[in-house]
Amino acid sequence: MTIKAGTKGESEGVGMSITSIAMQKTLQVPAFFLFGEPYRPDVYAFIHAEKLEARNAGIGWKIPLHVHPDFDQLSIMFSGQCEYEHDGVITRIEAPSCVCTKAGSVHRFTYQPGSDGIVISVSPDIIDGFGSTASAISRAYLRLTSARMFAFAEPHACQAIHQLCNMLCYHVAAHHENRLDVLRHVFVALLFELEVFAAKEKVQQNQKSDLGSVQLFESYQELIRKEIGEIGFEQNKQSIIPTVSYFAEKLATTSHLLNTCCKLITDTGARDLLQDAMAYQASRLLLYTELSVKEISYLLGYSHASHFVRFFKQKRKVTPNEFRNNRDKVWL
Repeated sequence: MTIKAGTKGESEGVGMSITSIAMQKTLQVPAFFLFGEPYRPDVYAFIHAEKLEARNAGIGWKIPLHVHPDFDQLSIMFSGQCEYEHDGVITRIEAPSCVCTKAGSVHRFTYQPGSDGIVISVSPDIIDGFGSTASAISRAYLRLTSARMFAFAEPHACQAIHQLCNMLCYHVAAHHENRLDVLRHVFVALLFELEVFAAKEKVQQNQKSDLGSVQLFESYQELIRKEIGEIGFEQNKQSIIPTVSYFAEKLATTSHLLNTCCKLITDTGARDLLQDAMAYQASRLLLYTELSVKEISYLLGYSHASHFVRFFKQKRKVTPNEFRNNRDKVWL
C-alpha cells in the first residue's frame, strides 16, 4: 500500500511509502509513525520525546530518508553536529541548535556519533485548547516551524531548554493519569523558550497579530502543503496554476487580505511563501522521482521548461539538472 505525504491511510506492515505515480516513474520513500515503526493513522493529541542516542546509536547514527505524514518534529542538539536533508536541501548543523521538520517533509539525519540531544514528535493539535493563551501559543509554534533551524548559544538558554527536554522524556515514560496534560504544558513551556531564538532567525512577527490572522495564515500554509506537496506524488494529480489568487479563492478571502496576513505573521508576502513551497516541491521531485525537468515544469504549472529552470536557479543558485546530479553537495 502507498501513501502520499501529509495524508492518512490504513497501516499495512512497515512498508508504507510516498510514491510518485506520475508518468509511471516511481521511487520509494518510507512513511513511518516514529522512525522504523509501522505507520498508524488517525492518532491525535500525540507527543513523544526521546534522546538522540536511543534511536540513533544502534543504526550508526544515520537516519535515512523517510517521512512522518502526521507529526511535526523538533530535533534539538546540545552537543555534536549533523547533516540534515529536508525536501532536497542539505545543510550541516552544529549544536546547540534546533531543527523543525513539518509533517509530510522528506528528511534524513546523519549525526556525529555521541551527539547529545532529543527528538520531539508531536501532532499539531497538541497545542489546542489553551484558552486565552491560544493565540500566543499558535504564534510561537508558527515561528518555530517557519524558522526551520536556529541556534541557541546562550548558556542560560541551553540550561533551561535542557531541563524542559529532560522533563518531557521523564513524563513520556510515566504512567500517571495526568501524563498528557503535564506533557502538553511542559511542551508549551519549551515552545516559548525556543521561540525566542526562532524569532531571531526570522524577521520579528508583529505582536498585534490576532488569532484570526494566525488561523488564516495556518490555513494558507496547510493548503499550500497539501496542494503543492501532492504534485507529482498523487495518481492523476492535475497540474494547477499556483497563484496567490487561486489559494485566496480556496480560502474564501482576497489576495490582498491574505498577503497582509502573511506579512503580519512572518514579514514575508504570500507570493514569496508560495514560491518557497514551489521550490521545495521541485527539489523533492528532482531528487525522489525520475521525472524529467520538462515533466516537472509542466506539473508545477510552467508552460515552458526554460521559465521553470530560471525560477529554480533563482531559488537554488543552480540549475535543476545540477541540483539533481549533485545531491550530496550542501546548497545552503
